[in-house]
Amino acid sequence: MTSSARYRFEFRVLKWAEGFTRMMCGERRSMFLGFRSDGSVRRVYLTPTATGWTPEKRAELIATHGSWLFYTPYEEGGTGYLEWSAVAQEVLERFLDKRFEATDFVDVRTTSVRDRWPDTWQVIVAS
Repeated sequence: MTSSARYRFEFRVLKWAEGFTRMMCGERRSMFLGFRSDGSVRRVYLTPTATGWTPEKRAELIATHGSWLFYTPYEEGGTGYLEWSAVAQEVLERFLDKRFEATDFVDVRTTSVRDRWPDTWQVIVAS
């Protein structure tokens, strides 16, 4: 699997998702978080990674939540797929318990800098 990760914030969110699912289930699991319009968590869905989400179930969850985060770990720790839609920076900073810094938005491949947080994003983080 080829990594598409380019920013430190991607690795930070992945690390949080791994730790959260491990804390909740005793192991890394696939996760879907649905948010309310104020950024509070409306629903948390966890499933064994081997089972994963059917395309129909994933589409259903996305359709019923205007704001959401999806995470699926890959076999090797520290790797996985992340996607979110309409998630404010402040929401993920609350989960991380730390604000993002300017260095989190520097492209590690080109050293260019993102000018803002991506409210909608998808990335493969792989080694």
